[in-house]
Amino acid sequence: MQLPPPSGSLFNTTWSHVLVPSIRVVYLLLLGLSFYLWTQDEPLVKQDQTYHTFADPGLFWNLLSNAAFPIGFLLSGWPYGPFDVWTVDPKEVPFMPTLPAFKLFSLLTSVAVPVGSVYYHVDPNDSTLGWDRFPMTLAFACTSLILLHDVYGVKFKRSLFYEWLIASLFSALWWRFSGDVTLYGFVQFVSILLPFKTIRTAWSDRYIKHTPQGNLIFALCLYILAKVCETLDRPIYTLTAHVVSGHSLKHVLAGAGCMFIYRYGLLQIRAATQASQKDERQPLASIRSQEL
Repeated sequence: MQLPPPSGSLFNTTWSHVLVPSIRVVYLLLLGLSFYLWTQDEPLVKQDQTYHTFADPGLFWNLLSNAAFPIGFLLSGWPYGPFDVWTVDPKEVPFMPTLPAFKLFSLLTSVAVPVGSVYYHVDPNDSTLGWDRFPMTLAFACTSLILLHDVYGVKFKRSLFYEWLIASLFSALWWRFSGDVTLYGFVQFVSILLPFKTIRTAWSDRYIKHTPQGNLIFALCLYILAKVCETLDRPIYTLTAHVVSGHSLKHVLAGAGCMFIYRYGLLQIRAATQASQKDERQPLASIRSQEL
């Protein structure tokens, strides 16, 4: 049995009628942009090679800081543990269609993202950067689909899940083999636009304190801080007397942000389990978050 679209100011069913056709438009724009770039002799936007030059020339903190991702995963469900997202039977949570996206997100960010990042930092170049970006791109896609369903009320479909994953991975592969980051930047831009409705509604309605959606706000704020630290890599390295760089702090903040997304998923699983056991057609947002 499928739950009806959640109600309330955080969930607006009219967005579904707007966003589903818009997603198809994004696919068409992606294909059109791909064809245009294919006809060009030179990449429209090349990868900036200074990206590979970090303020901290050493490997210690750049590698160790990636431990924030698996540590964040392990801490997300404290004191019960975070593995419900992997072990739960989908039949036990029929009210949570986004479970596959949560499973893939947790696997990517707790394992593939830190491994790819370590591989890249050992020898920073365009080739190794691809292994850093591929899992991150898929993780962004999972987050986007979760937001579309839980925040905008768009019905989650497996076909939409696979389509967006393929489109996101295609953008990263295009960059890797053509040297043009235009498609990759376009897909990331679309993914970053989605959380802004979450901020506006959750902040104004005080969802931060009372419901699982507050975890999404914390995750987004940490992601913004991570991007700021990445941009201020060298100034932060100078301010800390060459102890830690902004790039290393970016890893820690991004791992902490993923922890809140894990936690949000675990709370949704618990809420969906309760709803399934009670067999009540009530929106997940109405079940108040409990301390894990």
